[in-house]
Amino acid sequence: MNNKNEFSYREALVQARNMLKRMNTKQKLLNHENFFNFDINKCISDCIGRCCINTPVMINVYDVYNILTSVRGKELGYGDTTKLFDGKNAPLILFLDENENMPSAMINLMQRGFNLDICPFAYASNKDTNILSLFNYYHETADKKLYRMPHLSCGIHEIKPTICRSSPLSRMLIAEDERSFEFFYINPPSSNCPAINTNKKWRLEEYIKKWDLERFYKNRDKITEIFELLVEKPIPFRRKIAKKLFNFDKDNIDQGLDPVKNRPSYEELFRTIIELIKK
Repeated sequence: MNNKNEFSYREALVQARNMLKRMNTKQKLLNHENFFNFDINKCISDCIGRCCINTPVMINVYDVYNILTSVRGKELGYGDTTKLFDGKNAPLILFLDENENMPSAMINLMQRGFNLDICPFAYASNKDTNILSLFNYYHETADKKLYRMPHLSCGIHEIKPTICRSSPLSRMLIAEDERSFEFFYINPPSSNCPAINTNKKWRLEEYIKKWDLERFYKNRDKITEIFELLVEKPIPFRRKIAKKLFNFDKDNIDQGLDPVKNRPSYEELFRTIIELIKK
């Protein structure tokens, strides 16, 4: 028999609905049996890459591991975390989020004028694949801010971050008293996304299986325990943890060690960070 005071699905549902209401969105919560409209092929054929422009994308630790250990990541020269986080033009940036001051990371959008900030992993889907050349295609009209540009494609499509992989699904994890419930809703990647406005339907559960999202969600959720332990810690300590958590190869490099051979597994990294916080 369940404890009467135990956090229930109904309580979690109320919280999720309130969160959705505060987002000022018309979207509704979905369960695994619900259907939603989305045509993946339209992303390729009809979209110029709107979701790669002016779109902040959060990165979790598992996303970093996924990039580093993939063939594509190595092809792009991301042999260790310093290649992702260090330097003025690094594709990822570390910070403490403004709401709870917890370790966070996001894609470092390229600022090139015209009010356009573009994902550094995007490239032009034509003969010229240099992202910098894209800005030669932009033209602002006299009456509206419309831009003529080539189609953008994702340079890390097969290893793209959890948020991009999950899109257009957004997930809420409501947790309390060691119990958690997940909820989903549609978050269009752009206001006029051609893939959303179609008749192609997906059952949510099938979409999750198609993109192996359970694995990504499960690994992303591991950071919850770290956040709980950091609540009572001072801001400088949290910044220190952020660097060790995301830029995890740097300590080995600073000690003259091979970052790949001495890199901890994903599970080992989290155990080490938790032990460090508990000291």
